[in-house]
Amino acid sequence: EVFWTAPELEGRVREVAALAEARYADLAAALAFDPVLVRGERIPLFLYRSLHEFHQWPGGDTEGALGVTHFFQDRVVLPLFPSPSFTREVLEHELVHAFQVARYFPDARVGWDLGKMAVNLPFWFVEGGADFRSVSWRGYYDMLMREAALSGDLRPMRELHGTGHFDPHETPLRYRQGALFHAFLAERHGPEALRHLFHVFADTHRVDA
Repeated sequence: EVFWTAPELEGRVREVAALAEARYADLAAALAFDPVLVRGERIPLFLYRSLHEFHQWPGGDTEGALGVTHFFQDRVVLPLFPSPSFTREVLEHELVHAFQVARYFPDARVGWDLGKMAVNLPFWFVEGGADFRSVSWRGYYDMLMREAALSGDLRPMRELHGTGHFDPHETPLRYRQGALFHAFLAERHGPEALRHLFHVFADTHRVDA
């Protein structure tokens, strides 16, 4: 299901909807998991005309937010950016979060505690995994990580469980560090290692890194 805010957006909405369907199928195959089968209904996609309009929506008013997977209302919400490729990246990032919520918190819409994901699932896994599967980032992220290593700005993975101890400017770097850790696991152990990781957290909800 796709909802949008102005009739003149229909052309772009159809393109994004087709992309969402294709990327959903890719993720379902890669992760051996289908949220629709778990939830019994499709994931609603809400598209706003612009980032400014998105930020007027109460759920999108978090500083720096580019898209939201709304756990209580079970929906993905994002603006249509001027760049189709950037719209694609944000859409894919949020779809990964929709898969995560359906896998780990299938009853999220019923009295779900917003803090639960941050406490029980590592930040490097939640956000790094979404970045890994969404961003055409590899060369750019490699460069940033080399710079961070040379300047002493990398943190051990065990410190990337939550975000409360980060300075605000650190958070984007931790997304990237988590994404590259996923890339390392895939290169070292194959894509099946990431699929196993995706499912093992459903049983443990914890990590010893």
